[in-house]
Amino acid sequence: MRRALWLFLGIVALEGHDLYILPERFFLESPSTLKIGFHNGDAFPESEARPVLNRVRDTNLISAAGVLPMMGLRLEGKRATAVGAIQQPGEQILTIRTCRT
Repeated sequence: MRRALWLFLGIVALEGHDLYILPERFFLESPSTLKIGFHNGDAFPESEARPVLNRVRDTNLISAAGVLPMMGLRLEGKRATAVGAIQQPGEQILTIRTCRT
C-alpha cells in the first residue's frame, strides 16, 4: 500500500504547470489600455496549454488609484487574455487568483 501511495503522489506532482502573467507592453502612457496574457506551462514565454478559465476567480490591476478588475477574460490561442485601463502614471501590479476545480 505504501508504494501505491507514493506512486500516486508522484503522478499528481507531475501534473502541475506554471501559470504566469505577461503584459503586452511594460511601459505605457496614461491613460491607456493594457492587454495582459495569462500563460500556462513551463516553456516561458510561450504557453504549452490553454489555461482553464473556470479556475480563474479574479484578475486585478492594482495602483495608487486603487484596485481595477481586468475585463474581457477569454482564450486566445494557447493563452488567456484580459484588458485593463491604466488610469494614472506610476507602478502597477497585476494579480490573478485561481482555485482548484
